[in-house]
Amino acid sequence: QDFSSTAVIYMKRVAVVNGAARQKRYNKFLEAKYRDMGFTMKEFTFNPMLLFSCHLHKYLDKTVHDIIENHDVIHCESGGYFPIIHPYVDRNCNKPLILECPVLKSSTGTLLAGLNLSKTYDVKDNAVIQKALDTFSFTPSWTEKTLKAVAQLKESNQALVLASAADTVSDNRGKEHLFHHHFSKGAHGRLFFDNDFNIVKDFLEKRQ
Repeated sequence: QDFSSTAVIYMKRVAVVNGAARQKRYNKFLEAKYRDMGFTMKEFTFNPMLLFSCHLHKYLDKTVHDIIENHDVIHCESGGYFPIIHPYVDRNCNKPLILECPVLKSSTGTLLAGLNLSKTYDVKDNAVIQKALDTFSFTPSWTEKTLKAVAQLKESNQALVLASAADTVSDNRGKEHLFHHHFSKGAHGRLFFDNDFNIVKDFLEKRQ
């Protein structure tokens, strides 16, 4: 089924969930791409202090409920998927989920790169920072559960998981098996400025 052919009958809804920083220009670009497919798009942005602590995700439940229950497709950029993935799995949700440049590791390098304090994630882990990340941000048990969820959703074709070798924020080395496609270019959370959006369109059309 071609999404664009049903646009007159029913405009499907896509939720685009930002990571720590809202990609305003890029999201306008995404909105145009989704509009061409017959979607209306709504953006969601979480408070970074809540987003980057698995202990605080419960305070985002109301918004997460809206995202999961009231949208036909969920498109998460960077760490935007953090508070969504486990409620999505727990509710046996089967709506298409797109994970664009998901951050899969809690590391010193990714933290510094994400805060624009380093040009790359490829820096030596700092023991103090890493201990803080593993305690206050993402505990090892939460990370393990999350990686299993990503693998499960990828294998069941519920999620399209995408990354880029040019991403200087997310360190996904050793996690390549969790991705459907690893582009050779594309900035963190802004893949489709440099890559063909048809991979998303094909995924959604096959899910119908």
